Amino acid sequence: MKQLIIILLLRVSTSLFGQSSDSLHINRNSIQFELLGNGILYSINYERIFIAKPTHQFCYRAGISVIPNTLKLNTNWQLGLINELDLLIGQKKRFIEIGSGFTYWNNSYYNRTDGFYIPRLGFRYKFANNKSFIRIGFTPLIYVKIDSRVDLNPKFLPFGGITFGHSL
Repeated sequence: MKQLIIILLLRVSTSLFGQSSDSLHINRNSIQFELLGNGILYSINYERIFIAKPTHQFCYRAGISVIPNTLKLNTNWQLGLINELDLLIGQKKRFIEIGSGFTYWNNSYYNRTDGFYIPRLGFRYKFANNKSFIRIGFTPLIYVKIDSRVDLNPKFLPFGGITFGHSL
């Protein structure tokens, strides 16, 4: 009887405190190239997953987009700085993404800075190597003026993007 109790206690304790090594082992950092989406035309991004649970992950993404001003033949350019928080819901290879971001745009030709509030609803798929992934998302652009006036009529543009990423 004593041996049975010891065996049961050992079995319960290993079930409660033991974790398989691959259940929460993820690569938390990734580099991404996004077409359209938050960078309007393209962007290069760094993402960090800072909360990882078996059913969901919470991450922050920062990126940059530099677009030459093709309207005039001079050295003007547009710089986009991307910030985004995302919640990934899913397990292992398939995730639904829900997020919110803001992209600051600096246009050197017009010497002004504007921005876009960009919500995200998308899908992420990790490939078999568990390092590479692809994601697609609906990322509507909501134009926001950044100056002393508040824009009471923000412009809304349905938009989307596709991202190719690699975990580090």
